[in-house]
Formats: sequence, structure tokens, C-alpha cells
Amino acid sequence: MSLNLADSLFASVARYEYVATTGSADFSGKDPLVTISHNLGYTPYFKCYVLFSGDTYYYYVNTSSDLVYYGESNQLQVSSLYANSTDLYCQFNNGTASGTFYYRIYAEPQS
Repeated sequence: MSLNLADSLFASVARYEYVATTGSADFSGKDPLVTISHNLGYTPYFKCYVLFSGDTYYYYVNTSSDLVYYGESNQLQVSSLYANSTDLYCQFNNGTASGTFYYRIYAEPQS
């Protein structure tokens, strides 16, 4: 019996964790909304994290209300994080802050 690697490895044709798009968007101000267009025609799986000014990382995967950032004089949290068939959205509330929203949108749909 011989081993056929094509039968034992993930194939990129299956699009398992195939990255459709990746990038970043800067945000600042009070209760900022970050909107990323993907135009895939379906709701994709995604991963994202935020780098606030001051080099503080927070990471999340397809969730909302998990991030709370305590600054010196404010509190910023995610009130909504979701994707639809055209865009990825991250809405912050309860404060003012600046930073960068990093994202990776996968070709596979959410289940």
C-alpha cells in the first residue's frame, strides 16, 4: 500500500481557510464604525483584531461584545461585529479612541 499525499492533505481547491481578502482600516473619533467591502455575494467567515494607539492588541473571531478597551479616560467596546453578503462591519461605542482594524476574510461561508 502506498501513500498518496493528494488524498491526505487539504487541497486549496476545497477553499478551506482560503483567504479572499485581507487588509486594514484606520479609525478614530467617538463611536467609530469601520466598514470593509468584500462583495463575495454571501456571508463569509472572518477573523479580525484591533491595534489601538498604544500598541494594545485584542483579537476576535466572528463575535461581538467581547472586546473592552480601557483607556486613561474612556472605555471603548465593540457593540457590533458582523458580515453580510457585501461588507464586514465593526461598530465601537462608549468612547473615543483611534487605532487600526485588521481583518482577514475567508472564501468559505459562515455556517
